[in-house]
Amino acid sequence: MATNDADDAECAGDGGVERVVAAIEEVARRAVEFARASRRVDSAEQLELVETQAAEVGDQLFRVLLAYTLQRAVSDPAVESAARELVMTVKRQLRSNGRQAVSVRTSRGGRVEVETPYYRERSRKGRQRRPGLYPALAVLGIWDRCTPKLASDVSCAVAMLGSLAEAAAQLGQQSIDLDVKTVRAIAYRYAARARSVQASEGFHWGESVAGRRVVVSLDGGRIRVRRKKRGPKTRKGRSRFHADWREPKLLILYVVAPDGRPCQSWAPVIDGTLRGPEAIFGLLRCYAKQLGLASVDKVLFVADGAPWIWTRIEALIAELGLQPQQILMLVDFYHAAKQLSDAIKHRRWSAQRRSRWLNKYRQRLRRGDVDSVISALKPLCRGRNAKVMATCIGYFVKNHERFAYLRMRRLRLPMGSGAMESAIRRVVNLRIQGASIYWLPENVDSILMLRSFYKANRWKTLQVMATASKVAAL
Repeated sequence: MATNDADDAECAGDGGVERVVAAIEEVARRAVEFARASRRVDSAEQLELVETQAAEVGDQLFRVLLAYTLQRAVSDPAVESAARELVMTVKRQLRSNGRQAVSVRTSRGGRVEVETPYYRERSRKGRQRRPGLYPALAVLGIWDRCTPKLASDVSCAVAMLGSLAEAAAQLGQQSIDLDVKTVRAIAYRYAARARSVQASEGFHWGESVAGRRVVVSLDGGRIRVRRKKRGPKTRKGRSRFHADWREPKLLILYVVAPDGRPCQSWAPVIDGTLRGPEAIFGLLRCYAKQLGLASVDKVLFVADGAPWIWTRIEALIAELGLQPQQILMLVDFYHAAKQLSDAIKHRRWSAQRRSRWLNKYRQRLRRGDVDSVISALKPLCRGRNAKVMATCIGYFVKNHERFAYLRMRRLRLPMGSGAMESAIRRVVNLRIQGASIYWLPENVDSILMLRSFYKANRWKTLQVMATASKVAAL
């Protein structure tokens, strides 16, 4: 049941209904021949062969209909008008190069050909010309010569699986033959388009957290990035590089149900970046404004005691105009308990005494009795470990108002950042961090965004953002 993509595309290429009808009749004839062919199926192997042959017949019809529909779409006056407006918005100078035939990859693994206007860059003599633009295809969400569904499927495979090679292999099993380099380019550009739309004022999520109880948490993970090293290449001809540890920062925003658990009907928002504290708070600011965080019933900011978080949270609260009765701030209980454990681990106490002391002051900390904890730590601030103990005391003093665990239990709100720790594990540790995995810094934000939206069950939102982009890749 072999097929010829070029023939199928030619049948529908000029948009002629007669040719499309003839092509459909030809596919129907092949389908009838397939149905009438005598074949006996008595094994799993034979059944798999029949499935493959039947799918090929269906794919022939798919290509005919898609090529016809796509050719009509790029010739539609509304699309042509939008394409001309798009060309006008591009910052670099473009000039028309007429109509050209372009092959578009589809989500079924084949290609269809369509004739569409092409614009190329005006450049000075001797200067390298950048890629041109098919504006009508861009209006229809076709970038990198891939249909929107194919770009989404490729990007989802990259987010879901453990490596680009695994993603390419999985797509190959679906008859989508792409090499690793192409898979990487499609996925990272998909994320770049979504990111460009995300911060725009014209994009709306279509949902709000107004009147709800919301938890916001931030933290960082650990990954290794590649940095070029000077000197000769290795014996195998590979470039040498440094593998530096960097901290990608993540945020999570989710709604809490009346019973204190995360609301199952409202998917969380997870996102991350490698570009530092200002960048992650820029993302948080964007989400807060688009989701209406200023209109919540309660918003709980929970994190560890890192100063880079709390100083910026206070600035964000002032910028959003949140009222004091809406705001709750909390240091994660389990980070605070670890501070107690670290403070006394160098004391020459027996295991039993250390355990009794920790249990006693963890319980007091859980009740919010921070003064008692500080009073217990001060007499221990002496000897060779006095500096470590002083740092621990400073931790509790600086965050004195952020240990209201008893109040959190009464309000049925979490007193820890377990959701954040889970997000770091699922987004960073299980996909980006690992033995012999080194990232180029410019690629980290793309994979973080793809993985975060996939794990937050918000892939549909990412699709909307990526297809809404018109000039992000130019």
